Amino acid sequence: MLNTDSLAQLKNIKQQIKDNTPRYTGIVRAGTGRYGFVNTPDKQQFFISPDEMEKVIPGDEIQFITKKTNDGKTQSVIEKVLNSPLKDFCGQYVVKGKGHFVAPQHPTFNRWVFIPPKFRNGAKDGQLVECKLSQHPFPHGKIQAKITNIIGSPEDDFIESQFMSKAWNLANTFTEEEITAATDYSVKAEDYLMNAERQDHSSVPFITIDSATSRDLDDALFCEANDNGWGLTVAIADPTALIQPDDILDKAAQQRMTSSYMPGLTSPMLPSELSEDKLSLLADKTRPAMICKMAISSEGEITSFEFYAAIVRSHAKLNYTQVAEFLDGNSDQYSNDKADAVISDSLKALSACSQALLKRRKEHHLIIKNRPDYRVVLDEHGKAKDVSELSKTSAHQLVEECMVAANRSAADFMVQNEVGLFINHNGFRTERLGDIKALVKEFPEQLVLPEGKKPHEIEGFIALQKGAQTANADEVQQLDLTAIFARQLERSKYTTEPAPHMGMGLNAYTNFTSPLRRYNDLLVHRIIKQQLKQQAIEPLSDELIQAMQDKQNATRNAMWNTEQWLKAQWLEQQAAENKDAIYDATIVQANPVGITVRLDASGLEGFVETKKLEGKWQFNAKHFQHVITDESGEITQRLGLEQSVKVKVNSIKALSRDVRFTLESF
Repeated sequence: MLNTDSLAQLKNIKQQIKDNTPRYTGIVRAGTGRYGFVNTPDKQQFFISPDEMEKVIPGDEIQFITKKTNDGKTQSVIEKVLNSPLKDFCGQYVVKGKGHFVAPQHPTFNRWVFIPPKFRNGAKDGQLVECKLSQHPFPHGKIQAKITNIIGSPEDDFIESQFMSKAWNLANTFTEEEITAATDYSVKAEDYLMNAERQDHSSVPFITIDSATSRDLDDALFCEANDNGWGLTVAIADPTALIQPDDILDKAAQQRMTSSYMPGLTSPMLPSELSEDKLSLLADKTRPAMICKMAISSEGEITSFEFYAAIVRSHAKLNYTQVAEFLDGNSDQYSNDKADAVISDSLKALSACSQALLKRRKEHHLIIKNRPDYRVVLDEHGKAKDVSELSKTSAHQLVEECMVAANRSAADFMVQNEVGLFINHNGFRTERLGDIKALVKEFPEQLVLPEGKKPHEIEGFIALQKGAQTANADEVQQLDLTAIFARQLERSKYTTEPAPHMGMGLNAYTNFTSPLRRYNDLLVHRIIKQQLKQQAIEPLSDELIQAMQDKQNATRNAMWNTEQWLKAQWLEQQAAENKDAIYDATIVQANPVGITVRLDASGLEGFVETKKLEGKWQFNAKHFQHVITDESGEITQRLGLEQSVKVKVNSIKALSRDVRFTLESF
């Protein structure tokens, strides 16, 4: 038996060992199974076993040590939870025997949460609910929550958008005070004309081009040809003419950060009294605007630009279909009288100018293909009755090029003045640069880096993307290099320092053209105005930048998940009517256990497990491809990105957007 001195010595030795054990901090990230990882500030990553993962929630900041397992691998042992940001969440109420739980609807947090009897608030099996965490799982793994609100049932009318807006914490109503403030704002042309800083452009024949039903009109266009190319003038609605920093409507806009357009539920960033009326560039209404006036050369180069405040008066509200029919030669709508002739001349100039801008962007910068967009048509109960792909017309392309030109000019203007708000895209993710370099070596004829340039530099990035696009177009190899690159890119982010937007092949870029719909654009308007007045500009806080980024990401996720849920319900009905139906699809992602496919007709994404396919499939992480090889190592079958396949429905869980397919042919 140890005496007191021996016990003290043993205690001291244990303490010394503990004190000398390296400790780390990091953020918990969920894996694809019950396990997880923790990412440290210096970009190290450590494994978290399923047992340890039971003690934490994805997103927790933890303190941990590492230890070796019996098989020699390193894993994390959690010592403390330093911060747990998840406080509230939404999900579906589940009753299993005597146990009551909530299955969270969350991108990373997917374990059921126990609801004690006193916290159930009358919720019933299957209902959609809001919850508040009442007990964190650390250190014993016993997580609990209480029901704070019953949202409804999955069968309720228009429940999909309502639930997702709750799940992603989106505000879709305004307070009485906010509506009153919006109603009380007065818009009078004479007030603006009294301001010498605002020019009178009410006689300029601006037009708006948008969807037929849109009323929140951010932008109006005017263009005329000249000996050197075109003069392109873009007028952007100016909410900063009325909304002042930190006033009630500025705070309301900050709470939302962007408008959201979910099927059956539109949630504007600003009250409709402003966004669809007093500040919208409606036809025959005098409105405050910020002007971006550009000189465009015949080769599509922006040779000069200027910004200033003005009042404008849109002379016509056109929709995309009307303009596309006119530009494509299928309508003589704007050739009847003198007023129409002005619109006709401007449309022709806009078309020619936008085509030149597009041609130059393709030649000198980058245009990366976006995934298709789809429209979900709802019935009277808010359920999908049809889904169709949206096609981009010549009118959409015209407007897009004019907006990109104005956004580029706004970024360059702020760069010249050494202050601003920019959108930074860093190109390839740092951890994937090794794979990118390996691809360059594998395809030396297609992927050629300029002398002395690297893949993470803008010149090198542009060269690799153009090489990939050429390789795909020429079908010189069976891999879609453009799609492989797309899976290895960083997300764009906001920054107050000028930085490249690699995805567009530009040294600087921002968003300036939608201030009624995006808070970023509203802030850019304020910054440009302050620069024009040579006023000192208060730097934007890191907290505001991060909040703007987070809220816009949340809005995109809410919209995406709502559409996928509705599409899954729609497909479920189709499959019930025809169980043997086969659907055309495209492979859009691949991982070690399977492939994600997107249905060509609806855009719904689902999963195919490769372990259930015939043959011995192997996954090539560098190529994002599953392959079968013969005895000599030659590939005999492959499943890779952008490959066309045919699939059949295996199972659908609409609420969780979990759609499983079986592969019929490829």
